[in-house]
Amino acid sequence: MRSARERAWAKLNLALDVLGPQPDGYHGMRMIMLSCTLCDEVRVALTPDGSFSAHSNLFFLPGDRRNIAVRAAELFMETIGERSWGVRIDMKKRTPVCAGLGGGS
Repeated sequence: MRSARERAWAKLNLALDVLGPQPDGYHGMRMIMLSCTLCDEVRVALTPDGSFSAHSNLFFLPGDRRNIAVRAAELFMETIGERSWGVRIDMKKRTPVCAGLGGGS
C-alpha cells in the first residue's frame, strides 16, 4: 500500500480580520499568524478497495464523510480522475479541534 506521512503544524492567530465577500462566495481574510511546535501526525494511504476513511486517537472524531479530511481526499481523487483507489487517513491528534489553532483543518 502506498502511503505518505507528514506533520500538520498548528498555528496561532494573533490577529484575524474577515474582509468582504468575494465573487466565489467566500470571504477574504487578513491574518497575522505565529507558528508553533505543536503538530498532528498524519498518514495518508491509498486503499485498493476504493473506500475512504479517517482514524484518530480521539474517539469523538468521525471517520466517515463528516470528517473534512475524508471529504478532501474524496474531492482530490475525483479531481484527478481516480475512481478505483480510495484513501485511509490515520491521525495522531495533538492540536485541539475547535480551538482556533488549525486542528480541524
